[in-house]
Amino acid sequence: AASSTLAGINLRIARHHNCASANQIHDDSSKLRYRDRSKSFLYSSIRDPAQRALSWQMYLLSNHDQEINSENLMRMMEQKVYFVKAWPSSEDFKSEAGAQVGYLHPTTLPKDRPLWDPLQPDQIQNLTLAQLRVKQILDHYDFIMIVERLDESL
Repeated sequence: AASSTLAGINLRIARHHNCASANQIHDDSSKLRYRDRSKSFLYSSIRDPAQRALSWQMYLLSNHDQEINSENLMRMMEQKVYFVKAWPSSEDFKSEAGAQVGYLHPTTLPKDRPLWDPLQPDQIQNLTLAQLRVKQILDHYDFIMIVERLDESL
């Protein structure tokens, strides 16, 4: 799993650089926007959206003692059960940007200026704002990994 691989990487970086602590936080990065950059190294990972959705569904199944199989996965997706924090069209997850941008961005993003529409997920609604949000993410992090390329990188 990507999270356990990243936990190992986290520990290796901490040992290599004699860090006083090494924390792995599964939370949005807005809580870290005031970190001391001279005393910290902030990294995260991004993942292919389809693979991330599938992984999330399997995680939910395993945590509810359900067998991970095609039938249960399809049932959950058809019922729109907690698909990436919540199904993209639900009121709980109408962030302006979608799952990964909303999760990685250093501030809580407004819900009233969407970058995308769940009914047209392949179309960017506001390209200039989307580019600004990506730049803000890149400026906030020291490093961002691509999960699908981890095996090649280790």
